[in-house]
Amino acid sequence: MLNSRHSLVSPLLLGFACHANAGCFDPPEPFVDWSGCDKRGLDLAGANLLRANLEHTNLQGTDLSGANLRGAYMYSTYLWDANLRGADLTDAELQGAYLKAANFEGAVWGDGRTCAQESQDGCN
Repeated sequence: MLNSRHSLVSPLLLGFACHANAGCFDPPEPFVDWSGCDKRGLDLAGANLLRANLEHTNLQGTDLSGANLRGAYMYSTYLWDANLRGADLTDAELQGAYLKAANFEGAVWGDGRTCAQESQDGCN
């Protein structure tokens, strides 16, 4: 009896693990789930990432200039040295995000204000 129960649980666990990682290979599009993915150094300029799940995603050095990140979930997202110039972050959740050396010049911040020139490490 114990063996048959384990044989039923294993496929379920495998299916969940595959689903959790499948989003890392999805193209940039609205509602994409890239949580925990490594997207360092990509050119995502102008990408439509409306309401994307970017929790714990590594976007170090990624070009997100002009990207639509409205409503994106970016909790603990790693944005070191990322270019978000002119990006739309309206209603984006950035709690715990690592923003060191990230360029936010001209970006629309989560609260709707436009970031000043030379805004780095956050919106000035």
